[in-house]
Amino acid sequence: MCYLLKKKIIIICFNSQSTPESWAQFSHDNIVRGEHERMASMQLRQLIDNILEDTSRDMREQCDACDVAFQKRVTEMEDAKTKMEENLKKVATSRTSLSDCFSNRILKKKIM
Repeated sequence: MCYLLKKKIIIICFNSQSTPESWAQFSHDNIVRGEHERMASMQLRQLIDNILEDTSRDMREQCDACDVAFQKRVTEMEDAKTKMEENLKKVATSRTSLSDCFSNRILKKKIM
């Protein structure tokens, strides 16, 4: 009678008699396999930690770059607004001057 454990090729046969040597070898094999799995788990954890650190650093750099670009755009918009307000004042002043000029011409024509 043999059993397959956890879909691995570990077969324990109960047809033969167990001896202290066979149990020692079986235990040694389990310890070695467990150590390999523990080391693989530690390596995987380290890899995951490195990936998370890299991802976090990349996201922070992207956030900082986005903040800089956004601030630059805000400054550009404020400059454009200021220039447009100055142009509006110039246009309003010119309009007032032209309006006064036309009004004066019309008055002069009426007087003449």
